[in-house]
Amino acid sequence: MHSEEKQPMRTHLILLCLMLLLSTAQAAPISKSLLQSLDETLEQRENYMSAKEHTLDSLKSLLQRTTDRSQVLSLYQNLYREYYVYKYDSAMTYNEAAIQLAHQWGDDIQEKRGLIQRSELFALGGRYYEGFDNLQNMDVSTLDSTLRFRYHYTNFLLNLYLGEYGDNNTYTDSYLSQRSFHLKEAMNYIEPDNQNSDYYWGEYYTYVENDPEKAKVFYEQQVNSGRSSRTDAMAYFNLSNYYFSKGEQQKGEEYLIHSCMADIKNNVKENMALQILSAYLFQQGKSQVERAERYISISLEDARFYDSRLRIVESSRVFPTIISAYQSLLQDQNKKQQYGLWGITILAIWLLFETFFYIKQNKQLSVKRNELAQSNDNLTMLNEKLGVLNGQLMDTNHRRERLAKLYIDLCADYINKLKSYQSLVRRKIKANQVNDLATTISSTKLSEQDAATFLTQFDKAFLDLYPTFITEFNQLLRPEEQIIIPQERTLSMELRIFALIRLGVKESSEIALLLFLSPQTIYNYRSTVKNKAIDRETFEDEVRQLCTILK
Repeated sequence: MHSEEKQPMRTHLILLCLMLLLSTAQAAPISKSLLQSLDETLEQRENYMSAKEHTLDSLKSLLQRTTDRSQVLSLYQNLYREYYVYKYDSAMTYNEAAIQLAHQWGDDIQEKRGLIQRSELFALGGRYYEGFDNLQNMDVSTLDSTLRFRYHYTNFLLNLYLGEYGDNNTYTDSYLSQRSFHLKEAMNYIEPDNQNSDYYWGEYYTYVENDPEKAKVFYEQQVNSGRSSRTDAMAYFNLSNYYFSKGEQQKGEEYLIHSCMADIKNNVKENMALQILSAYLFQQGKSQVERAERYISISLEDARFYDSRLRIVESSRVFPTIISAYQSLLQDQNKKQQYGLWGITILAIWLLFETFFYIKQNKQLSVKRNELAQSNDNLTMLNEKLGVLNGQLMDTNHRRERLAKLYIDLCADYINKLKSYQSLVRRKIKANQVNDLATTISSTKLSEQDAATFLTQFDKAFLDLYPTFITEFNQLLRPEEQIIIPQERTLSMELRIFALIRLGVKESSEIALLLFLSPQTIYNYRSTVKNKAIDRETFEDEVRQLCTILK
């Protein structure tokens, strides 16, 4: 017997069990740790389904590549079993393919196996009479022990479901009699190594011997096997029913949750345990309402995925009871909320008057606070600006002090040189060395040294005052005409000319005098550089505006 065997969908028994759960739900709090485990298992649903789909895809891929008749038939039956409690229509499709293939090849045993499997599926889908028709004319004597077990157990399921579906009508006793007969016959052919034999013996003592205590022992042996199969999920569910019927709510809860988790792990979309648990949680109070609603939604989603009309109808019969319990809970909560709402309303009215006077008294204070905050912000901004300006002023003062010192040093240097010239002239005249004096005075060596010293000091002083002059000056020239300074803190002759223009010296004659050049040379330099400018017409005006803000 396969692990995917269907748990009996006993509609009226499930509803009775549901009402039992609802009536005893307040006895003790449900295990939070088990519910947490169930939530974690539900979070893995997609992973379990992905693994299932991978298995199905592998079987289908193997089927497309297989030509051996027996292997094809075996793959059809494997696909049927994989889909049995996963997707109703797909299980029916592969079962039909297996029957047709077995009939086409004249394999009577495999054809009968397929017909028995179809009757199992019919029982699951509520098509009981069609299930009986498949088995009615089957020659049981031709079946081996495995198929005889399957034949009788399937008849047991059909009679069980139809007898309960008949709701104690005229034929119910007949169905119940046939149910016991076929289950007893089935147990005569169960193989010793059947991994689910404990579950079937539990069914036997439930429906034939009517001995729930002995049935419990076999169900417990089944769930303790550690296989975590679909059959274990059914055994968990039956144990849950047993303990709830005995009033042992905590163990009933435990086995019900374990049944739900086993269904999820085995991708059983045709399930009932999660619906029962949802109804049970509704009675636990508002702390479990959100979880109960989530479980109901998942259960209905599984029913639609399984795509069995009977499964959806059975789910619909359970949902009204759940909704009724939920509405009753909401009504009790609404009454409490109404009382609370009246109290809150009175308090709110009182607070409204208090707030009105509070707002009125604090409105002006708020305005003043805003004005004060704005004034503080403005003062802070002005202080920041003042700090920046003070810093710039201090920097400018430092530069001016350095320039004043440079000017004093130059003056002192030239005074000393002038004294030296006077002493030299006086000595030469006294010594009657007029010709030698004339030779010394006419020499250019001394004036060239003085000029070089002056220009060096000028470059240093100007760049100290306008450190960004060279960068800003180059921005006025075309990119390919940029002036490159080979040595830092120095100016080329072109830059010195325009540095003097920046300082306000306009005439070429004045510039020539300061730079020890001829006016024509100065004019040539100015013209050459202006030709390199982006805008030749406004170039010198733009030079005068450079370094407006001291850095």
